[in-house]
Amino acid sequence: MARMVPETADPEAPDSEQRVFQLLKDDAATASWTVFHSVGLSSAYSGAYGEIDFVALIPSRGLLCIEVKGGRVRCAQGIWTTTNRRGETNAFRRSPFQQAREGMFKLKAAIRQRFGEASHEANGPIGWAVIFTDSLAPPPSPEFHRDELLDSGDLQHSLGTKLQSVPSLKASNQAAQVMSQATILNIARFLRPDFDRVPTLATTLWDAERRFVALTEEQYDVLDHVVANESSLVTGGAGTGKTLLAVELARRLSAKGSDVLLTCFNRELGKWLDHRCRSFGPGRVVAGHLHRLLRPRLEAAGLLREAEASTTPEGWYEAGAVAIAGGFERFDTVIVDEAQDFPAAALLDIIEGWRRSEDTAPGLCLFADFSRQALYGAPGQARETIRRRLRPAAFPLHRNCRNTRKVAAETLALVGVFDVKVDEDQPAGPPVERVLFGGAATQKKALDRALQMLRAEGFNGSDIVILGPSRRENSCLADVQSCGGFRIVEREARTAGAGVVYSTIQAFKGLESPAVVLVDLELKPDQFTDSLLYVGMTRARTRLVMLLPETTQDEVERRERENLAAALS
Repeated sequence: MARMVPETADPEAPDSEQRVFQLLKDDAATASWTVFHSVGLSSAYSGAYGEIDFVALIPSRGLLCIEVKGGRVRCAQGIWTTTNRRGETNAFRRSPFQQAREGMFKLKAAIRQRFGEASHEANGPIGWAVIFTDSLAPPPSPEFHRDELLDSGDLQHSLGTKLQSVPSLKASNQAAQVMSQATILNIARFLRPDFDRVPTLATTLWDAERRFVALTEEQYDVLDHVVANESSLVTGGAGTGKTLLAVELARRLSAKGSDVLLTCFNRELGKWLDHRCRSFGPGRVVAGHLHRLLRPRLEAAGLLREAEASTTPEGWYEAGAVAIAGGFERFDTVIVDEAQDFPAAALLDIIEGWRRSEDTAPGLCLFADFSRQALYGAPGQARETIRRRLRPAAFPLHRNCRNTRKVAAETLALVGVFDVKVDEDQPAGPPVERVLFGGAATQKKALDRALQMLRAEGFNGSDIVILGPSRRENSCLADVQSCGGFRIVEREARTAGAGVVYSTIQAFKGLESPAVVLVDLELKPDQFTDSLLYVGMTRARTRLVMLLPETTQDEVERRERENLAAALS
């Protein structure tokens, strides 16, 4: 028996549809099928509301859109009519074959819009058929092939056997991807979603995002103290809101007419800061990562070639300090995010040269995480240099306003206990998924399943980021263009809802995403691994999936034991 959705036919449905419903349900050939009765199609997909009498999801075959006509069927002067047993006649402007084809194209457009052009769902086989339950087939015409129509005589035999062999489905099977059971299941959920299950996670995520905003507002108290000091150092672990506070400080100061420079170490974060600050004013705001900001200024000063010839980051920044000191560009306030990643002395030379005055408040404000986010340089030395030269007012942040409790707890279990508060106001969120795999091929399959799981939970491509320690050409996605029904794209190439971004963990530092999948993880007992893992895990706001080699199981257990002991001591 086929799985019918709904389980019983609507008693108000035409007799012809009720008969086809029962035939499809009872046919032994449809035992693996899922059949939807009366599928509505929103006008958003085609400009006019539409309906398909039946949509059959056939494993390993594809989707079949079925138009049913009962009673007497007549066509005169191009006008089609049906007359039921009560003598009631209905006319329709399009033939049953046009209706079936149009329904198929509308459904394909809806699936493409929901899952994306490159998805398995949008590229699976799809066909159409027409059933006349009470009359014989009309005379041959160019509009249809006899095998695309089942008439009253055909219904005496297996309906399922005939339907899965219609010409349009056969042709589509030759040109399209074979639909897996998982793909069929995703389409089924789209056609008739389970409202008792899917919205639960969406509601949880909405509530988590709302509570994150409330927690972030509590962090803003720090800004009242920052603006009263010539120089400030705001420190805190991942998720404590440092970047949001840096942006808010720039917005407040520019709104009062101040000229502000907001810079950072990470290129992708710099792009985000630039985009975020473009509407600020009336004061001038220059935002972006420091390397990009220095390049045109080095070129104007005639120092670009010298800077590019340097073999160390310090050389580049030292040349930048000379270019800034010799120029005329000055700002009322200079704000630096990710300060722990810069060579501290060279950074201070640059930003102090950019200041308009040395005795105004706020002149300099640095945001940093010296615990585990320092992927470059020596964080302890950088912190000491900043404190010695600036003697800044210090403002520590302790409250996590980005990650759910379960993401934060998993991070602490695998990386260590740090000075970041996890409390009852922090939303719990869904569990963190640890997925163990064997070899490289197994990891790709695990990633495919993880992305399908996230999609089934209601995440769009724009909600998900895949992070790994290596560039894409050296990662498990080196030769992969799509996975889990999503295209895998570069960050610059992604448009709304189209594709899942792959990025290195290092390049994504300072940014965040509702859902994160970590790949190519090698858990080694060293500080760099700790920092990389810490940064990667804390990019996830609400949903974190970690793909871990089976060989890391001992290291995972060791980390959990030691970090639990540290937490209890």
